[in-house]
Amino acid sequence: MKAGLYIRVSSDRQAKEGESLAEQEATLQAYCNFRDIAIATIYKEEGRSGKDTNRPQFQRMIKDCQLGKIDTVIVKKVDRLSRSLIDFEKTIKFFEDNNVNLISLNENFDTSTAIGRAVIRIILTFAQLEREQTSERTVDVMKFRAEQGQWNGGYPPLGYDYDKELGLIINTEEAKIVRIIFDKYIELASYRKVAEFLNTAGHRTKKFTNRLGQETGGNEFGDTSVAAILKNSIYTGKIKYKEQTYSGKHQAIITEDLFNQAQSIMNRNNQRNVCIKKVNKHNFLLEGLIRCGECGAVMAPKWSLSHGRRYFYYECTTLGHKGKDACGVKAISAPALESLVLRIIRKIRKDDILFNQIITGNKTGLKKEIDQMEGEKILLNFRLSELSKKATAIVEKLLSMPELSHSQLLCDEVGKIEKEKADIAKQIEEIDFKISQYKNRFINTDLAKRSLQYFSQVYLGLDINGKKNLIQLLIKEITFNNKQISINFYDYIDVSSAEGAGGRAVVGNAYNLAPNFVAENKTYSTSFSIDTYRLEKGKYSYGISACLN
Repeated sequence: MKAGLYIRVSSDRQAKEGESLAEQEATLQAYCNFRDIAIATIYKEEGRSGKDTNRPQFQRMIKDCQLGKIDTVIVKKVDRLSRSLIDFEKTIKFFEDNNVNLISLNENFDTSTAIGRAVIRIILTFAQLEREQTSERTVDVMKFRAEQGQWNGGYPPLGYDYDKELGLIINTEEAKIVRIIFDKYIELASYRKVAEFLNTAGHRTKKFTNRLGQETGGNEFGDTSVAAILKNSIYTGKIKYKEQTYSGKHQAIITEDLFNQAQSIMNRNNQRNVCIKKVNKHNFLLEGLIRCGECGAVMAPKWSLSHGRRYFYYECTTLGHKGKDACGVKAISAPALESLVLRIIRKIRKDDILFNQIITGNKTGLKKEIDQMEGEKILLNFRLSELSKKATAIVEKLLSMPELSHSQLLCDEVGKIEKEKADIAKQIEEIDFKISQYKNRFINTDLAKRSLQYFSQVYLGLDINGKKNLIQLLIKEITFNNKQISINFYDYIDVSSAEGAGGRAVVGNAYNLAPNFVAENKTYSTSFSIDTYRLEKGKYSYGISACLN
């Protein structure tokens, strides 16, 4: 049996309230350990609804079923796989056609049996019925409340507090900040500049306590938080539900005239941004791969115009959200960085000593982590042995007691010990699974080397879309600051799949390549110190100084 574990959460709230990816993964791993089932792949779907099958990891799982990489799909609950009866029927039919079994832990069924296939359809039918009825009731109630001018709940927006009797009531100090935001935006016409002004003045986002009793908020303003406030008509005393706006029972903080002025400026800015995107001609080869080496944020493609000349770069998104002083890395020349990455790939491919040094360094790092987990396991086994001896001693004492006056206390103590033993045994199982995962991550040197060679042979013959997709087949992530670059490579490209999509020879079709062809997601990393040279205004070159592995 080659099992694929499919886990999914549809929202951050769901993840925090007990259905997290980690919790689902731990449950499925424990089941597989107990049943001695080999885990081939884990498909983690975060922030995706189960209303349809248009999910990246779900599609990857389907592809692996077709390729024979897995023959069993295991989920914690059937609704993790799908909440739509029609989609579920199609999925079950697909599994049947490809001889793939489905196991769901909560519903306790297995589609390798006829009764299992019947039960699963019944369960999902009632699950969908309940979901649709709940949705209909919720929509009716929320619409009615909006029509009555009542706020529909959630965390109150900046400027308001919530009273069970009165509904939304104005928070005087926060309302001052809301008025400042609208006034400053009309003056500056920039989300980011407004955020910078607020943060410099010491203002912060609204603080509130969530359902778990945790205090959140109170952060610096970013462009997104400023934009959300400017677009919210609640500040004019209105309640919006879907596309309809109703008069609210709460007091307004700003006038409709002020609100409309802000909307007009936003519309003009949006039209300008659309025009800018149309004239952007640079193809960013590393789009989606780069992270800032200082703050860890994504570095997004940007461009600017100076004296009639365009300059293309990757900018840390922290700057866009929090202002120009929020991160020291700021921006990186796109052509220079792309050239540097390609030079590093060529350098590693041509230098066997350097390549082996990189692979050896990665294996050493993995071995250290495995040794640390082995040490934790030894301590846990030692504690398990102590508890077993303690439980045995209590049982012997119980058997030797002439009276039963204290027997219940001793039995309770044994129960506590057994619970602690079960918890420790579960921890040991989890460590064993992690160790096996880490051991599976050891890189096959020959395959990794062949992947680099294949990349170099094919790359120059590709069109721009093919080049971008081939780079994403080879590289998982790039971290960059002004002094160092780190590249996390996949261990190998599935050459047969890549060629089947037009990867070798003339490559007009290479845009069909997809990261799903990366096998097992094994990776290895390398870091280089770099020298930065400014050639002229807006143009840079990066030199490789030394390998840091």
